[in-house]
Amino acid sequence: MNLEANVGLSFKGDCEAAFKLYAQMFGAKLELVLTWGASPLASSAPPEWAAKILVARLTSRNMTLTGGDSLPGTYQAPSGFNLCLSTSDTAEAERFFAELSAGGSVRMPLQTTFWAARYGEVVDRFGVPWEVRTR
Repeated sequence: MNLEANVGLSFKGDCEAAFKLYAQMFGAKLELVLTWGASPLASSAPPEWAAKILVARLTSRNMTLTGGDSLPGTYQAPSGFNLCLSTSDTAEAERFFAELSAGGSVRMPLQTTFWAARYGEVVDRFGVPWEVRTR
């Protein structure tokens, strides 16, 4: 069996900005971007939503993120999960945490714990919850 699990994220109109940040941060490649206006679903979206992202895919190392902008009035904030970034490089963990926390909210500062050399939790400025840890 060849099974692959990826994360799909919903945004409230700021998917493009989020994926630009994630691409820069992770040295990732934005493989796919389809706007609402360029899709067969264009008539389902309000005219001002035409440039918003219906679906985007970003790949980097061992990670694939997909995402899109939910139609107005349908967005639901993420809950019940965190995206976890694990690295063996403490400096990289600190950089990820700093970039994700800029304009976001820190749930747990990046610190030494009994289960990780560095561990912290943050919700980025786009409302996505993250854990950052060093192995």
